[in-house]
Amino acid sequence: MYFWRLQPLKQSLRTQGLSEYQLFLYLLIYVALSAAAVELIGYYPDDSSGFWRYLGTATNIAIPIWGTWWCFNANGGKQGTQFLAKYLSIGFVAMLHFMVVMVVGVIAIGVLLGILAAFHPAAEGWSDVAFKLFAMAWYIALYLYMARHIGDTAQAAGEPVHA
Repeated sequence: MYFWRLQPLKQSLRTQGLSEYQLFLYLLIYVALSAAAVELIGYYPDDSSGFWRYLGTATNIAIPIWGTWWCFNANGGKQGTQFLAKYLSIGFVAMLHFMVVMVVGVIAIGVLLGILAAFHPAAEGWSDVAFKLFAMAWYIALYLYMARHIGDTAQAAGEPVHA
């Protein structure tokens, strides 16, 4: 793997390309760094902290790492083929499906909390927890959905499925 110098990486890409496993490692590191950067940016200038904030940060970093690994294994692991193509294309379509689920879920939770708050004023304090738990479940379900469909393509090609 190349971590800093682009010239040797470009030379390698021109001459022999990258293996499926090397592509997976680049993608996994990219996903991890992107998730961490987005989460860390969210802490400034906001100074709020607490259990739910830290749990949200941890899961927003861990879930895409775990999900990408799960998808890679669903594709057959190191023996799989076209992982990056499957991950990006199936992930795109899955994200469109799951954006609908997110909108409906957020509206449903908002309405439910609004009704509960009318009868029990303490329900207003539950919104952060309810939305964080929904977001975590949504994120996990997205990657499980992607892995299932990536696994279907691996089976169709006669590849072993390890997920």
